[in-house]
Amino acid sequence: YLALRLAMCRRLLPPDAPMVLDDALVNFDPARTRAALRVLREEPRQILLFTCQEREGNYLEGRPGVTRTALRGGGA
Repeated sequence: YLALRLAMCRRLLPPDAPMVLDDALVNFDPARTRAALRVLREEPRQILLFTCQEREGNYLEGRPGVTRTALRGGGA
């Protein structure tokens, strides 16, 4: 589904429109997660990746062009 989302965004959105992904990698194993994050880092547009996992943030921590913000609190 990630490949389909990327293709649709590239085809339908203006190049300067951000892409919002909410737990898009939650069911990926570690190897697929790393591969997907490498692909996402190559995207020319801004990507807002929301996740409940620590692994995505840990992998991307300190990489150029990446800002990690942890949201805390709440819950239902």
